[in-house]
Amino acid sequence: MPHANGESHRGRPLVLIVDANPATVEEMAATVRTKDYAVLTALTFEDGKAIWRSQLPDVLIVDIRLGQYNGLQLLIRARADRPGVTAVVTSPVADSVLEAEAVGFGGTFLIKPVSSRQLLDAIQKPTLVDVQFVSPNRRQTDRRQYLTPDFVPERRVRDRRHAGFELTPPPDSQYDRRSGPDRRQLIVPGHQPDRRQRGRRMQ
Repeated sequence: MPHANGESHRGRPLVLIVDANPATVEEMAATVRTKDYAVLTALTFEDGKAIWRSQLPDVLIVDIRLGQYNGLQLLIRARADRPGVTAVVTSPVADSVLEAEAVGFGGTFLIKPVSSRQLLDAIQKPTLVDVQFVSPNRRQTDRRQYLTPDFVPERRVRDRRHAGFELTPPPDSQYDRRSGPDRRQLIVPGHQPDRRQRGRRMQ
């Protein structure tokens, strides 16, 4: 079950703290309550995700290590559900790659142990990301945006027909189609592909 205190936020900003260490959770909860925040807590990724879905808190504080899960996974879900959420990602070690990813998703990256001042400053500053959240799969999404609704794959062939091209074989063709593809099927009006050959026959 979620490790939540069940307090009513009554219009106060709601903070969700997700960390596998109970002592860290209680310490952070006590810190944010000093600024009149309502607090919900969880010790696992699954519980944190369940609380997030049901409450959609204003602030998410999540540790990078949550068993087999990564705290960034919860941040990504939170940002997709609520683009303006204030997010803090904590880590027991400095990692430039994880920090860049956390910042890229609009979170503040803090190295443990986190002081009360660091935590309060992080949750009180405005989010740095646009409210139009960009999906991690944006390359695939972007490709879809450029598709024309009335696009027809065979449009070029149809355009050639409208331009006056015919896809019928010439009436006087002596070519035996059974021996291979008819390369003279595409006929331009007024064009005589066998002109030289017919000229030789007339002589």
